[in-house]
Amino acid sequence: EEQEGWNRVQQLSNTITEQELLNLSALEVIHRLYHEEDVRVFETEPVCFRCSCNKERVANMLRTLGIDEIRAILNEEHAIEVACEFCNQQYRFDAVDAEQLFAGEVTYRAPDTRH
Repeated sequence: EEQEGWNRVQQLSNTITEQELLNLSALEVIHRLYHEEDVRVFETEPVCFRCSCNKERVANMLRTLGIDEIRAILNEEHAIEVACEFCNQQYRFDAVDAEQLFAGEVTYRAPDTRH
């Protein structure tokens, strides 16, 4: 049934001309194409970009790498720099910041002695 409905929408959509697309409002196009269908038109909302990144989220991601991996990166790079792929916000964590990511965590290290 879904596929049948999708095919119907495609067939109806193919009937509109380039001139109609250029000259008619969106509501007029919808009415011309789908006047026999049950169509709901929602209120318009302005389109805007919102990125939800922040330093705390980046810090949580870094914690998942573990203290050993973080220290290895810091030994090579002296700082960890993360760029958000969506908004390009830059986050920088130096050695002090990185150690604070794991402050309060209890980690168990096996003793080096053998019995």
